[in-house]
Amino acid sequence: MSLKKTSFMALGLGILAVGIVYIALSSSPSVIDNDTTQAKELATTKKNPQQVSSIKVLGYQSEYGPLPNSLQGTILQKSVLLDEQGNLFISQDLMRIFNFFLSTSQEEALEIVIARIQEYLAHYLQGEPLSEALVILDQYIDMKKAMVELEQSHANSQDGSYLSKMENILNSRSAIREQYLSLEVAQAFYGRQDQLDQYTLSRMKVAADNTLNSAQKAAALEEINAHAPADLVASRAETQLPDTLREQTSALMEEGASEADIRALRVELVGEEATQRFETLDQERAQWQSRVDSFLKQRQDILNSQGITQQQQSEQISLLRDEQFDSREKIRIKAYERSANNVR
Repeated sequence: MSLKKTSFMALGLGILAVGIVYIALSSSPSVIDNDTTQAKELATTKKNPQQVSSIKVLGYQSEYGPLPNSLQGTILQKSVLLDEQGNLFISQDLMRIFNFFLSTSQEEALEIVIARIQEYLAHYLQGEPLSEALVILDQYIDMKKAMVELEQSHANSQDGSYLSKMENILNSRSAIREQYLSLEVAQAFYGRQDQLDQYTLSRMKVAADNTLNSAQKAAALEEINAHAPADLVASRAETQLPDTLREQTSALMEEGASEADIRALRVELVGEEATQRFETLDQERAQWQSRVDSFLKQRQDILNSQGITQQQQSEQISLLRDEQFDSREKIRIKAYERSANNVR
């Protein structure tokens, strides 16, 4: 996977979530102070029947009825935490609670979604921690509405390069968070993601800088790593390890390296246990390729046969396929057959 694709995934994930999870927020009025009676009435008039038990998922019977069907199999019991002094512990867990319910905003009215969050907080919190959590919820909803508008405006913009657009989006998002959230909440919710975004963007800028040669780029990337959190650098290195291993293995093979040399490289990069898994995978791939080659040869022999009709050829190939592959493998082998047809 290229750096640009990998970086786009890292940077784009949060942006995509804004559009998917909170699309209903863009056209909805503020509902934090909504009338819970109205929300209950809406809950009883939902068009699509919902069968997900709130007791299993939330740990209590919700006044707003069964949960949306997309929450089937999930559990969100007792996810709100207090610190040793009994104060609300502000972390990403609180944001996940909000997002858990907001992810259903396309399945039931936003008033019900907000009421469910309030109900959840009230069930597990009381007093000052509850009041603080509700204030944060209010601010979070307002921030998300602003985020939706931001993403829409950037989506319609044709100005600037890819990197400049990404940098503008990141800066705009930070500004919106500062506007709606306290510093403590913003750091707890987004601190780690901001570090990752800035780290990734910095590396992308170096990779795209055509004024630098390979050695200069390598030095610049090392400098970025030196100033980034160590766990972040290690995490990125781990995710890039398959690409690194594949590239270095290919380079060794081109140089005529032995199997022992390739194995030594794998052990150095990923350790003995993972190397054994790679070797097992290599064997399985080789066996699969041998089966594919054998089948395609037999298939071609049938297609080259004289004196039989096209229907008979098709029947013989189908029988051959059934004899050599199971149902799941047949899906894969048909792709090889299509490729073989294209080169005939």
